[in-house]
Order: sequence, then C-alpha cells, then structure tokens
Amino acid sequence: MKQYAQLAVSLLFAGACTSGDQRSPTAPETAPAFARLPAGSIVITDLGTLGGNTSDAVSLNTPRAGNRLLIVGSGMDRAGTTHAAYWYVDIATGARQAGALPAPAGDVQSGAGSVNQAEQIVGGSATTAGSLSKPLQWANTGSSPSFLNITGFTSGGVSKITPTGDIMGSVGNADGSQAAIWSGSNLTLLPGLAGGNATMIEDANAAGVIVGMSKYTTTGGGQRAVVWQNGSITQLPDGGSNSFALGINDAGVIVGMDWTSAGGTRAVRWLPPATAGGLYTKEDLGVSGDAYDINNAGEIVGQYCNPSSPCTPFYWFNGVRKDLPMLQPVRGGGARAINENGEVVGWGRLPSNYQHAVLWTHVR
Repeated sequence: MKQYAQLAVSLLFAGACTSGDQRSPTAPETAPAFARLPAGSIVITDLGTLGGNTSDAVSLNTPRAGNRLLIVGSGMDRAGTTHAAYWYVDIATGARQAGALPAPAGDVQSGAGSVNQAEQIVGGSATTAGSLSKPLQWANTGSSPSFLNITGFTSGGVSKITPTGDIMGSVGNADGSQAAIWSGSNLTLLPGLAGGNATMIEDANAAGVIVGMSKYTTTGGGQRAVVWQNGSITQLPDGGSNSFALGINDAGVIVGMDWTSAGGTRAVRWLPPATAGGLYTKEDLGVSGDAYDINNAGEIVGQYCNPSSPCTPFYWFNGVRKDLPMLQPVRGGGARAINENGEVVGWGRLPSNYQHAVLWTHVR
C-alpha cells in the first residue's frame, strides 16, 4: 500500500536505462501455471516490466470469488520512461497480464500507489523526472486519469485509497507538506505535531483511524510516527528519533519502523490502547528494518537489511518470522503489501542490479 516517502513521486521516477526486455508496454503476458507444491513452499513470481529494465509493486487488492488479483506500482518502458503499471494475476493458473495506466496529456512520468477492492487506483504524475508530482485517480485500469484537488498548493502525493473511495496522502508547497484527505472534490487537511511542516498520511482502517508521519518541529526532531483519530493527532511511542507509521489493520494494530539510539532501524508494531484514553504499546519485531504492511489477520510484511548482506523480504505472524524467497541469484528484495488472502507484493533485485516487481504466493 505504501512507502514512507511520497510514494507517487519518489519510488517511481527512476533514471532511464535502455537495454532489457523488448515486450510491448501493454502486451498481455502469460506465465506457466503454478506447480504443485510441498506444504510450506512459497512461490515468488517475477512480474516483469513494461518493456524496460525496472518495475516495482506496491499495492494489491483481495480478489473476490471469480476475480483476478490486481497489483499496481510502476514499470519502465523500452524508452526508459516510468509509467503507472498494473498486473492482473490469476492465482489458480498463474496467467497474468501487464499494462500501463493511461497518463495525463503532457505528463511523461507516472506511478500508481494504491488500489482498492473496486479496482480504483491512485498515484501521481509529473511532466519530467524530478519535477513536482500531481496526484491522480483512475476509476479502473482502462480509464483516463483525473487530477485531485490541490487548490492552494503546488504538489501532492497519495498513498491510500479506501474501500469507499476516500484518498489519503499529502499536499505541499515551499513551506512544507500537510496531511490530506480527498473525498470527491473536497480536500481536508489534518494537523501536524507542534511546529511541524512536513506531514504525510500512509494508511487508514475501517474505523477511520489514520496513521502516518509528522515532522516534530521546523528546526529539528525528525519525522515521527503519528496516529489521527477524530481529527486529533497523537505521537506514537518511539526511540526519540525518526519513526514511521506505515500500515494499520481494522483491529487498530499499527506497523512501521523506529530508529534506535545507535542510528539503526527496527521493524515495529504498536498495539492499540486496551481502554479509552490509554497509550499505545510499541513492540520490536526482532529485525533491523521496516514493517510496511499488516492485514486484518495480523500478518505483517516488510524488509530487513544488514550491512554485510542484501535486504531480505520477510513475513511475520504471531511472533514467528519467515524470510521470503528472492529472485536468483540473490541480490536482495523487500515486501511492500499483503492482502487478506496472504498474497504479498514487493520488489526483487536482479544480478544486473535492476529492480523487478514480484508476487509471493503460498506464504502462509
């Protein structure tokens, strides 16, 4: 669903490279059927690109009976331009189809950041790599995009579309960014921490509890994990430096990362208060890295990185961590999102050092 930067801008506007696979950007792609697997086997599938070198998968829906899985993110075409991308996958057969979402006229870079059960998609676009991002919505994979309202601001980023179609992220100008919610054409701003000038929503649950980050002061304090409820903002307990809240489930359990006093990062979860007015409790998941997403079953995915080895994607449930397989030969990877069926998407790195979108199945 997310990343802890303005997803529609940062992840997707990669530098151009020209070699790589020569498929048409919107050509359908068929993969072999998934093999019969021994119990406990996890399958990793390279989703490919849009004809270029790189891609990334950041969000997926939970397909209802008879529907295909829809994954969104970004992919590079043969000319080296990055586009908002989607992948339809039939979990039963392994057949999949990739495509680029339509881009606004005049914009040459785009990326998708979140998809909901109705297959509505949000993301961002820009006229050139590195220029200001404009937040977008697609009604479905074949529709033309519509710009979101950023009146009074110069840019915006989106990281979440809810089942009801509300969109969350941030809007910004030279003074910084503010947490933003779009409901139709209405734009609502949420408060930041005292003195803060950089605020971003990352996720929300069915009860309307919203999580993200806020800069504590304009002169220091770093980005801090926060939760918004009924319009009020609360800082989550952390180690006193940077912390990010990246995902929340309907039980109110929040996941993210916390910087330690030694400067390293820890994947963490915050348990909601047992009683009204109580405090959140922070728990360390036992790895140096980031917890990116959590589903309603309490399954968590993310990545951890050690100085002497590539980043490793992980799945965590009930105190037990499983490392997810990576593209071979191993060069690293990270898990970005998990749906209610336990399917996981993210990225894997190839020997060429290019990054590809990947799907993990049979994870449980």
